[in-house]
Formats: sequence, structure tokens, C-alpha cells
Amino acid sequence: MRFKNVVCILFLFVTLTLTSTGGYTQQSVGVKPLPPESWAFLNINRSFYPYSEEVCAVQVSDGGYITAGNLSIGLAQIISLTKQDHDGRVQWCHTYMTSSPTVVKSIQKVANNIILLARIGSSFLLTLFDWWGNILWSRSTSFAGDPRSISVTSDNGFITCGELWAGNGFLISRFDSAGNNLWTKNYLTQTQPPNIDVLYDICQTSDLSYIATGSIDDGNFSTDIVLMKTDPLGNVQWVKKYGNQNQRDVGHSVISTPNGYAVCGSANDHVFSMEVDRSGNFSGNNWQYTYQLRQGSSEAGITILQTPNGTLVISGITGGQQNSSFINPMLLELTPAGLPLASRVFENGYNGSYHYIGKTISTTDGGFLIPAAFVIASSGMSYQQTFKAGYDLNIRFNGVLSYSSNALRSTTTRTSYAPVNVSVTASDIATQINNTPTNLSPSGVIQLELAH
Repeated sequence: MRFKNVVCILFLFVTLTLTSTGGYTQQSVGVKPLPPESWAFLNINRSFYPYSEEVCAVQVSDGGYITAGNLSIGLAQIISLTKQDHDGRVQWCHTYMTSSPTVVKSIQKVANNIILLARIGSSFLLTLFDWWGNILWSRSTSFAGDPRSISVTSDNGFITCGELWAGNGFLISRFDSAGNNLWTKNYLTQTQPPNIDVLYDICQTSDLSYIATGSIDDGNFSTDIVLMKTDPLGNVQWVKKYGNQNQRDVGHSVISTPNGYAVCGSANDHVFSMEVDRSGNFSGNNWQYTYQLRQGSSEAGITILQTPNGTLVISGITGGQQNSSFINPMLLELTPAGLPLASRVFENGYNGSYHYIGKTISTTDGGFLIPAAFVIASSGMSYQQTFKAGYDLNIRFNGVLSYSSNALRSTTTRTSYAPVNVSVTASDIATQINNTPTNLSPSGVIQLELAH
């Protein structure tokens, strides 16, 4: 693999410490020279099997970052947390073993802690950590489903979304700040099972209601983008779908905007974004577009963010420069009207590699952090990778543009998806919350190699 400026090789020694709330590892880390404000580092953990494609990150109050994912050993999925400072230096790396296979799905900052959402066996798992990786509490649910996203509510509680396995429906669950379940609802559509109805993202709106996006089976072995608005108690206000027959359209991320709600995802393997009004319709200055950055590539928008100056930034995936089948992270900046301003694609320059990327976050210095898993196709090995781009979307080393930060001119096409009302039946799910102790997985000595 070709990297620029190998920074250092760090030997991390694991010290097992037990606390009253659960076990955790503390790993001491050497010191490396300060990198510039933008950077990209690959963490090669040679003691473990592949890093999974489920990756997510938050920025904490000291300006650093915590990235969450899984390390795979056989059938076991071990939760992994890595803390990096503002300049990318690893401060600690902790692992956690649970009693059942566990897959990390989402992570958010809440007050002075972080909340992690995962699937444990067939249940939802919520775990609250402090900044040092200590477990404050851990809860699992009694219902079977696949969680996808968690957001923090105005009262420091949590709202989660995903899919319910029994009944093939949308699932939204509300928790208080201690992880107690306030309500859980299943939303069944009129499509006949087995279907593929799932919510991928949810957030609280200014009126304390909730807006969620995902995909809904269109009844013809393909999917439409779905947007659902509920009141504060999860009662449906409206559900609408957008898409064309016989193509796969998916909504991955949703945010509130001054004009309504902005969504990004994919439409027929192109990056898609739209803005609708607060009723889910197109009115006034609302818009909808697809964007193609590289011809022949399968592309998708994963996260949509709004910058302080009102522009929108989509992070997602596109193909490689030499081979369109390889997957690389990208950033695409849009005007408030949805028109492209700039785009960047970040490539390792390693023939036969691709990435999974998680939800991108805005950073306090105006930049963006992209959590990723870097995969070598020939071996199937995967490693945690983080990209820190500046406010101009670029990654620089010592002031020089790096990491193939290509400025691409996207092909923009106005779409004409008409919102279609969807009838859903909401039902309450009786939920029991179980305290789930999370025990440390002893890891021995870990060799970690950090490289640009």
C-alpha cells in the first residue's frame, strides 16, 4: 500500500482495569509530531481480524474524536472505541466483548458523554460511555430488530430508528437519559412481506416532533425513498415516498433546513438529494437533484450536513479513478438551492482497495471528519481509517494538497419525483429493558501503525 509520510509506529500495551460499571482497557500511546488541521490516518491493528464496515464518530468537548466500530474474531463482533486528539494522535483504544454477537450502528455525543447504539443478537443495545471509554450503563431491549441510527433529544434522551424483524415494519423507539424506554412503535405499510422497509436516520425537529428517512418496498422488487413525520409521542403525522418504479431509491440522512427538510441518499446508483417543505411536498424554492461524480460508478450520499454559511455538504461514496468498481469517500458541497459548488474524492492510490464509510460529522473548526473502514480487496482485510478535511473539503499535509483530493465536476440532473402518500398502521410494542453487563475482551499486546 502506498502512503505518504509514515508518521510513526506505536506499540500499545493493554492494561486491564475493572470498575464497578464494567471492564475497560487503557492503552498507552507514544507521541508523534503535530499534523496540520486536516489529515488522514490508517490504524492498522495487527492483533485482530478485519475491522467491520460499521463505523461512526463523534467530536467531544476537548476537540478530539471518538470513533466506534467492530473488530471481528471468528463469529464474534467486538466493540472497538478509538480516541484521537484534534490533530489525529491516538490517545487510547478500548475493546469490549459482549455475550452475543454485537454490531455497532451509531454513536452520538450527549452532555459530557457518548451514547452508542448497537445490535446485540437480535435486540437493540444502548451503552453510555464517558470520554475515557468507561461504561456508565448499558441496556438492551426485549424486541427483535435491526437498529440503524440514534439521535439525542432536547432533554438529553434518545430517539432510535430501524426495522422490526417480526412484521417487516419501520421501528422508532424513544428512551430517557438513563436508557429507560418511554415508548416503542412499529409502523406497518401496505406492502406484503417479505419486504425491505427500513428507517436509516432520524432527528428531532424544532417542534419536538421527529423526522425520519429510509427506504420502502415499492412492491416491484425495488425501493422508494421514504420520509416520515411523527409527533413527540411517535404518532404518525404523515408518510410520503419518492422514487421511480424498477429502480432502487434510498434515503440515508435527513436534517431540518429553514425551508423544511433536506434528504440525501441514492437514486438508481447516483447521489440524490432533495429539499421538501414541512409537509413533505415540493413548494416554493424546494428542489430535487441527482449528481454523478464519475461515470460508471455506483454512488450514494450517506450524510447531509448544513454549514454555518447555509451551504449543504453531502458525504458519500463514488468509484475509483482507475477502476469504477472500487469505492472511495467523497464530499460534495451544494448551494442552499441544491446546485453543486465543489466536490472532492479521497483515494488511497492502492490498486484493489475500497472503503465503507460511516456518518460524517461537522467539526468545530468548520471542517469534516469521515470515519471509514479501508479494505484490501485481494486479502479481505479491513482497517479503521479517518479522514479530516478542512472547511474547503481538502486534505493537506504540510500545506500541500494530498490524498488525491480531486475537484470533480458533477453531472447534475433535476429529478421529478412526486410525493406519494403512504398509509401506515402504527402499533405500540411492549418493551422490557435489560441491564447488559459488557465485559472486557483481553487483547494482550497490540501493535498499531499510524500512517498518512
